[in-house]
Amino acid sequence: MGEGAIAEIHMEALASTCAQVTHLVPGETETGARFASKHQISSICNLDELLASDVDGVIVATPSDLHATHAQALANRGIPSLVEIPMATRLEDAEALAILHAPLMIAHTRRFSPAHRAMKARIESGETLQHLVAQTYFMRRENRNMMGKPRTWVDSLIWHHAVHSVDLFLWLTGDTTPDIAALAGPPHPEMGCVMDLAVVLRSRAGTLMTLACSFNNDGPFGGFYRYVCEGGTWHVFRDELTDAGGASVATEGAGGFVSQDQTFLDGIAGHSEFEPTPTTALPAMQIVEKIARITDALF
Repeated sequence: MGEGAIAEIHMEALASTCAQVTHLVPGETETGARFASKHQISSICNLDELLASDVDGVIVATPSDLHATHAQALANRGIPSLVEIPMATRLEDAEALAILHAPLMIAHTRRFSPAHRAMKARIESGETLQHLVAQTYFMRRENRNMMGKPRTWVDSLIWHHAVHSVDLFLWLTGDTTPDIAALAGPPHPEMGCVMDLAVVLRSRAGTLMTLACSFNNDGPFGGFYRYVCEGGTWHVFRDELTDAGGASVATEGAGGFVSQDQTFLDGIAGHSEFEPTPTTALPAMQIVEKIARITDALF
């Protein structure tokens, strides 16, 4: 479901698996037709037609505000779904998904990056993480996606991009109730979204995360992570891990999206459990809701 930038990334990832994409539910007819033609998808349909089909599973890559609604509809029919991050843009909608006990998996892709997994393994083996410094940068002064194409919905630093790093920090530390501080710059005068965001989390053990997010950045886009540890400093960008001197560090496993999507396929086949689920992804949403309340009070 969906034909935007993140759907393109899923199609690239699925090409490395044995999955066959048979249906597309587009947001727009023209762009959907181009997407289906490019990827040789035979059926373009609406949600009701998809729900009545015999698909084995669905990837929900629609606009963020629709994720919870679409996940709920698929869950009601018992159709397994991989729901793009964020699973909802309101905490109450995320909580509603968490109590469904349906075949749902949430696309918290950072958990599947071989670089982040290597750092988690290092921490679990005794390395002390002192400070996770996270930076998420895009240029979004116009309403365009990461490929530079116009979009009909407005992205969110808080309810989308911050969720990636908040979930990563909770996953790394095992602490779902950290201390929280947050500030935001002024919202965009037309789109209404916060354009700059600063967040600090502190775990019970004293580990910090400093998160800087911006829609005003001119330069490389995406999430950049610095792991400041007792035994050294490491950097992660997407699936690449480097040491303090910039030398590449070997990791194991496929790229984050391939590993994530394969986990979803394995869950459909009954070979493994879906993870993360709405329940295990919910703590990040609870933190983000608190960040939203803090920043909303600023304006």
